[in-house]
Amino acid sequence: MKCPRQERSHNHTSQIHRIFVTLCCCFLLYSVDLSRIGRMDSQILVLGPESGGKTMLLKRLQSYTSQLSSSSDMALGEPPSTIATVGVNLITLQIHKKKFCFRELGGAMAPVWSNYFKDSTHCIYVIDMANRGQVAASTMLLLNLLTSRQSSNWPVLIIFNKLDIPCGMTQMEISSIMHLDDIINRSSQKISVVETCLHDGGGLSDVVNWLQKTYQPK
Repeated sequence: MKCPRQERSHNHTSQIHRIFVTLCCCFLLYSVDLSRIGRMDSQILVLGPESGGKTMLLKRLQSYTSQLSSSSDMALGEPPSTIATVGVNLITLQIHKKKFCFRELGGAMAPVWSNYFKDSTHCIYVIDMANRGQVAASTMLLLNLLTSRQSSNWPVLIIFNKLDIPCGMTQMEISSIMHLDDIINRSSQKISVVETCLHDGGGLSDVVNWLQKTYQPK
């Protein structure tokens, strides 16, 4: 016959065990739910050489998409300050009930960009139209991206940024230097091209339209 103290100890141990099992089950269910949420997001890599405007693009998209449901006039305000991305910059945006997760990789990380390909569904590639000395490097990095097997089914958006810079190249000029028509015709990816002036938000509507048209959850 057990003494009352032993019974109380046994009951207490049983309660702790039940609580532990319940917490484990809740954690597993929560993990499954998170994995489903992850698969519902479009996972977008934002790539390009340094100082092309990748961080500015994401900040402008945050401001732009936050006002889409507003009835008032769009007001992006002054250009936000940015610093060169060291490592990875992650943001999530919701556009008309569709969720987009952006992973910006710094230009200095180009040698390891491919490590992030397997978890992605799209790519936005930003090129500085005002930097003539960077065109060759931009083209080589783009070709490395497009020839990867892991990116073969991606929708790819090439953004020619800094349209407002007086000394910048035209889209026709930079496309000719890059042989962009040949690249697009020979690539397995569906490639789109837009021009932007992220300083004042020009071209953001084209970027958002592309995101919605190519939305594909992971």
